[in-house]
Amino acid sequence: LLRIERRRVRITAIEDDTSKVIGDFSKGDESFNVTVPLSDNGARVFRLKFQVSKDKKALGDVVMTRDELLLPRLGQFTKSLTTEDNSSDGGWLEMRLHIYARVVVSICKATQLRSADLGGTSDPYAVCGWVGHKSRRLGRTQTITKCLNPEWNHPVIVLVPLLRPFLGGHMSIDVFDDDWMMGRDDFLGRAVLDGEFILRYRTSETNMVTLPLKGRHARERAQGSIDLRVFLHQDLYALSCRLIDDVTQKT
Repeated sequence: LLRIERRRVRITAIEDDTSKVIGDFSKGDESFNVTVPLSDNGARVFRLKFQVSKDKKALGDVVMTRDELLLPRLGQFTKSLTTEDNSSDGGWLEMRLHIYARVVVSICKATQLRSADLGGTSDPYAVCGWVGHKSRRLGRTQTITKCLNPEWNHPVIVLVPLLRPFLGGHMSIDVFDDDWMMGRDDFLGRAVLDGEFILRYRTSETNMVTLPLKGRHARERAQGSIDLRVFLHQDLYALSCRLIDDVTQKT
């Protein structure tokens, strides 16, 4: 989130190593997304440059390195503009960074589901979403017909917030029986995977976690379990631990 102070100006955000323009902003409060690599790749050094101008006249730049972008920050901060003569009296940008980890979670399979159809079977599929800051739907598996132990192996990308106040939230996986538009799909169970657990989960080589399926309320029937696999890069795990521990100490 960028806030333009002192002047109504235009800001151009550029990935400095590729000269790729990420956004061009001219209003008071605007935001954009940028993917920051976990490490610099040889001669390619990642930097984010903000070029500030007014009426096509350059007012100054703000350059942030990869390490600066990944610093744990709890609130807004300012960066001074640097002009062509390397002075820093040309104004400033006020920013807030929200850092997310991009994690792949595979919905592998479910076992011993409740039978919802005649004949003692179900046609199960799973729907998953993120519940918390920027709640959103993540994906849906295919339907497996006449099966109580379906295997989906369906990957989804989960953006997990790393810093408070947005640290928290969870991934919710709901399993339904597909009634093929002949009525309302029957609910078979829900599993919840906590966001911090996703970032800290390094307890096995397979990164597989088994969760029980539960009802959405006390009187709702559910049984069985669901298997998920978390693919978390080791460098991302180390970064998440460093950021979470740093913020925990400060608060």
